[in-house]
Amino acid sequence: MRNYKLCSIAIILLLLGTGFSLTVTGVLLELSEAAGLDGSVANDLNKSLTIVNRFYCGGSIYGDSLVGVSFSFLSGDEQPLTRDGIKDTTRDFASRSVAIPFLRQLSRAHGLSEIINLYFLPYSLKNLLISVSSTELIRVVSKDDWVGTIVIVKDKNMTVQPDGLLKGFVDYYIKRLDRLVETEPLQNTANIVDYIDTNAEALEIDEASMWKVMLYGSAVNIHLDNRERAAAMIGRLADSAGEIFFARAFRDTEFLLAGDIFIITGDRDRAFTYWAYGMQMNPLNKTLEERFEKYDKKD
Repeated sequence: MRNYKLCSIAIILLLLGTGFSLTVTGVLLELSEAAGLDGSVANDLNKSLTIVNRFYCGGSIYGDSLVGVSFSFLSGDEQPLTRDGIKDTTRDFASRSVAIPFLRQLSRAHGLSEIINLYFLPYSLKNLLISVSSTELIRVVSKDDWVGTIVIVKDKNMTVQPDGLLKGFVDYYIKRLDRLVETEPLQNTANIVDYIDTNAEALEIDEASMWKVMLYGSAVNIHLDNRERAAAMIGRLADSAGEIFFARAFRDTEFLLAGDIFIITGDRDRAFTYWAYGMQMNPLNKTLEERFEKYDKKD
């Protein structure tokens, strides 16, 4: 697993240096000016920034209105998006970003940390159902090195439908745990796993999904050198690996991972059982064969 350093937007900008921070601030000031707003709005938007793919998105409250922005820096190689395509995307994200103040309120109500918000906000911007009866202003700004849009709507003219949003985010995250543990910071993943574990009943997480959460949570904690927590999590898998097999909850590589973790935590018998079911699922998995050969030779 690779442990990348991922921080809040403010820390990212600090690490990347003053020049880049001023560039982001400059974009927000220009967008605010294009909408006839003062510099304080740019500051509020900066505090709310999140990133969806290559697009910066921010939203703030301005009197009885909501302001949303989205912008992207141009690299000169924008394939498959054209400049017009980037304009359209920033317009769409800016229109959605007016809901960021609501989403942050929702995340606070559910006890989401800033680390979880790094993932929850981008997911929500793409999946939240938003309805706006009328828009006060839309401005698209196109520069040599960036393209952005700012949108203003009256608070009373926007409605959102958040039902199932948090559950949808958690389900989405669980389904992608195998990839996320390879690409995201381990402590971030551990924090989200702990949140899911603590709130599993309220989130109505099914047993098969929780097995996957415990598997990858255990793997992450091993890499964080928290062996006690890792052992507790892997120990919560089904007593019978066959139950997981027949539920089709794991792939062969996940049975392999479970067996490896059981070896680390000192449960050799369960390790062999999980590897065996992995072999049933995929007899061509050479790594599983190697595990049997290696550990069969040990007393």
